[in-house]
Amino acid sequence: MYYKAYTRDTGLIIQQAWIFGFETLYKKLKGQKSAYPMVIDFVSEGTIEIWQHKELEEELSLLILDKNKNDVNFFNKNLDTYISELPYYEKFWKQKHADSSQELKEFVKKLNKQVERYILYYFTLLNKKSPKKLIDIATEFRKTDEFWAKTSKFLRNSLIHLYPETKGYEDTVLQKEVSKIPIKEILENRKKGFVVLKNGNFIGKYDDLPYQFETFKTNTEIIKGRSAFLGKVQGEVFILKSIANSSKIKEGQILVSPMTTPDMMLAMQKCGAIVTDEGGLTCHAAIVARELKKPCIIGTKIATKVLKDGDLVEVDAEKGIVRKI
Repeated sequence: MYYKAYTRDTGLIIQQAWIFGFETLYKKLKGQKSAYPMVIDFVSEGTIEIWQHKELEEELSLLILDKNKNDVNFFNKNLDTYISELPYYEKFWKQKHADSSQELKEFVKKLNKQVERYILYYFTLLNKKSPKKLIDIATEFRKTDEFWAKTSKFLRNSLIHLYPETKGYEDTVLQKEVSKIPIKEILENRKKGFVVLKNGNFIGKYDDLPYQFETFKTNTEIIKGRSAFLGKVQGEVFILKSIANSSKIKEGQILVSPMTTPDMMLAMQKCGAIVTDEGGLTCHAAIVARELKKPCIIGTKIATKVLKDGDLVEVDAEKGIVRKI
C-alpha cells in the first residue's frame, strides 16, 4: 500500500536520488531487490508528493535498526562518510549553478550515493527504537544539515542557467535528461499525473498499484496534530508550499506548510506559530520551534488543505489543536 509520506518543494532529479537511495539501501541490507517500486512521485501545485510503499518502508526501517544494534560502528561510519563528502557539494553550492551539462551530469551521478547515506542517517533519527546515542547525534547534526535544500536549489539554478527554456518546468526534468532536455510539451505533461521513476523512466500513473488516500472535510473547524512546542497564539494564516515565497510572510502570521526546511528560516523567525502537515518530534519544524520558542503543531496531515491564506486561527499548542476563529 502506498501512502503520501512527504510533500516537497523540490525537483524530480533529487527525488530520483531519493528513490535510488531507498532501493539500493534496501538491496544492500536485505540482499535482494524490493518486489515493488518503493517510492512514487506525484507533481502537484508546484510541489512534489512523495508516495512510499508502507510495508517496504517499515521493513527498511527495521533493517536499519537491526544493523545499528548489531554493528555499533555502522551509523557512525555512514555519517562520517556523508560529512566527508559535503565539501564537494558545498563547492557547487557556492558556485550557485553548474557551468556545463557535463559538470551537471557528473554532479547528479555522485548525488545518488550521497542521498543513500542521507536516508540511512535520517531513518535512524526517525526510529524511536534506535539507540539513544545515535538519535542524539543525528538530531544535533540535522539542526544544521542543509544538504537537501541547497542541493535542490543548485539543481534548479543549473537547469535554468544551462537551459533557460526550462524555467517553470525545471522540476520536471529527470536525471538522464540533464544533457538533453525534452521539448516543453513533454515537461508540461509531467505535471498531470503520477511519475514513477524506475530506471530513470517516466511511466505514467501506475494505476494498478494500491494507494491510501487521505479523507477530510474541507469545512473542518478544528485541526488536530502533535505539539512540538507549547504555547497559544492567534493570527492570520500564511500558506507556504514554495520556498520562493518565504520572504512574503508578515510578522506574526501563522506559518502553515507541508513541512519546513532550513531555507525557510526567515519565515520561521517572523511567524507567530508553526503548523505542518507532516513530521514527528525530531522533524525540522519541531527542532527549530523549540529553539525559537514558538508554538508549533506538527503532523496535522490536512492543515494546508483545510486552511487558506488570510484565515484567522488560534494555534493552541497546549492541546495540539488549530481552531478557526
